[in-house]
Amino acid sequence: MKKTVIEIYALLVCFVSVVCFSIWLGIGMYSLIGVLSPETTIDSWTYQRHQSNEKFIAVSPMTVNPFGKQGDMQKPELIPEDTLTKNRLDSYAQAFKAEVRTNSQSIIRSVIVIVISMLLFWIHWRLLKPRK
Repeated sequence: MKKTVIEIYALLVCFVSVVCFSIWLGIGMYSLIGVLSPETTIDSWTYQRHQSNEKFIAVSPMTVNPFGKQGDMQKPELIPEDTLTKNRLDSYAQAFKAEVRTNSQSIIRSVIVIVISMLLFWIHWRLLKPRK
């Protein structure tokens, strides 16, 4: 069975469409998990630094009281523990909001690519069907 150039082209476009569809479906599913459970998809560095005040102090410059005593041999004065905890939890909530927003944008991208892939597949699959 000899294939024409148009049939080979249509089969190739259908194959690429299925590959794109599969990849972007996986990306979209992962992003959906990130919207429903941002703690699951948030990056490790952000997750780790928000687990305790000690870790938050180590990487956050805003944990030092800028109005505290600053001597030559003294350690910088830290902000009070309750304020530090509030700042850490607020920062964690903001990180979750950013994660949800990023994943929502990724879902939109995925849906666009999936629709285009399905459309290209459908058009080119119709080229392959024998006409009566």
